[in-house]
Amino acid sequence: MDPLDRITESSLKFAQASRKAWANGDDEICNEMLSTHVNFLIDELMGFIPKETRKCKVCHCTELHPCPEGCYWVGAELCSSCA
Repeated sequence: MDPLDRITESSLKFAQASRKAWANGDDEICNEMLSTHVNFLIDELMGFIPKETRKCKVCHCTELHPCPEGCYWVGAELCSSCA
């Protein structure tokens, strides 16, 4: 199943179950369900964060965290600032 489909399905199930628990006055269960659902969402959404694949062997900048003055890749492990 696609991650967005899992998130959508889980959110719908959470909404239905939490409405029932809320209507019954089960605050503790609501809090526990919310915590579980938030942790699930965090785990699922982490998959959308790009993974850094390159790192400069000299200054250790990356594609997501380049040198302050800006840089580009001149080699597999070397940025233009360090070349």
